[in-house]
Amino acid sequence: MRETIALAARVAGELAAVIGLCHPDAAAAVTRLAGLGWEAVAAISPRAVRECLADPVYATDPVAVQQRYWGTTAAVVARRLSARWRLPAWVTGTIGFLRLPSEDAARVGAPDGLFRVVRAAVAAAELRTGKHALTDPRSGFERDAVYARAGEIADRLSVVADVVAAPTAPQTLPPAPRWALIRLLRASAQARRATGSVWLAEAEGRIDHLTAALADLRSEFDTELRDAKLASVAEFAAGASHEINNPLAVISGHAQMLLHRETDSDRRHQLAAIVRQTKRVHELLQGTLQFARPPRPRTATVSLPEWLADAVAAHRPDAEAKGVSLELVGTPGPVDFLRFDPSQLRTALAQLVRNALEAVSQGGWVRVTASSRRDGAFVSVEDSGPGPAADHLEHLFDPFFSGRSAGRGRGLGLPIAWRLAQINGGDVRYEPLPGTPARFILVLPRVVEDEPLPFPDRLSA
Repeated sequence: MRETIALAARVAGELAAVIGLCHPDAAAAVTRLAGLGWEAVAAISPRAVRECLADPVYATDPVAVQQRYWGTTAAVVARRLSARWRLPAWVTGTIGFLRLPSEDAARVGAPDGLFRVVRAAVAAAELRTGKHALTDPRSGFERDAVYARAGEIADRLSVVADVVAAPTAPQTLPPAPRWALIRLLRASAQARRATGSVWLAEAEGRIDHLTAALADLRSEFDTELRDAKLASVAEFAAGASHEINNPLAVISGHAQMLLHRETDSDRRHQLAAIVRQTKRVHELLQGTLQFARPPRPRTATVSLPEWLADAVAAHRPDAEAKGVSLELVGTPGPVDFLRFDPSQLRTALAQLVRNALEAVSQGGWVRVTASSRRDGAFVSVEDSGPGPAADHLEHLFDPFFSGRSAGRGRGLGLPIAWRLAQINGGDVRYEPLPGTPARFILVLPRVVEDEPLPFPDRLSA
């Protein structure tokens, strides 16, 4: 945490000096306070912090994990401490809402310029250190030009830091500040009881409620947008499968008949091209149908180690032909058997591995890593490729969107992987890592025998 904050403060100061949205000293100072909530919890119970960060669910839902272990969140603690200490509103409004997108934070009083600088600096530093504790990597900061500039500064400062090899910062507060902070917290509680400042508690509760409501609203909007995309693709697929496939079959059939009779080599080549292209259009339609209207999962008890080994082995010939190293690292831990549709999730994993193989050049590598917890398993697919461009991250799981040049891929691989994982009760997400630009995670949750899968109703054609 302290390594991240130190890097973020330097990035914030330089970023503010370059783009001029706020004073550099103010940006650096406020960024130094960004970890206030975490420091306060660590001062009282370092074990609570360690358990929270070690929870495997933390990567996907950090707020829920903090609530479960602490009964509150680091952002709430930071807001309340800064209010108790009568810090300026522009400080409280910045460090207390770092998990919100800039436009949502502005609605609850965050100073626009300072907030954008601090949030971008912290997010860029977290990406470089691999520790997302303060910002939400899913909240769209990668689409901000300020964040892009912060990333450039963080890359440069990270290289300098590696060369200088600064001493490692301690992981917990030294004894004196820790006890001072505990006394300060107790004194604040006593003063509040003595003055009967009930209004402050009510105001804090309303702010917390509003912040949670904004986060829920953002999540609901994203869900509604996703459902609207699915509905539109489903309608298109239903019509296209009939209106296009029928004449396509006629074209392909006549071309194959002529190809069988033709003796001229040039004409045979042209007819073969027609057959290939009609097959390609058919596969595109089939992929669209698989995404929009996948068949209901046929769940079975699956031996995870065997299923995973077979799924990865199927791609070794393609990897060897391209000169790419493909390896399976690690084996599942306490959970060896899960319930899901092995065929559908094999297809989902195949899309992730194929996407990685296409992203790396000769001599590169693709690594599949498996890990598990009591309620399921994670399969990560990493590669040595350049990773998705920043402006592509928003559309990674949109159908027909491809970051490659036109004609090289249909833009359905990642959406199909996500869709098949979802209907089996799992998920697919993208998690960038410092030094490893691309990592996709396939989540395989444990499904109880009587628990219904989240399979949506089919849409009528």
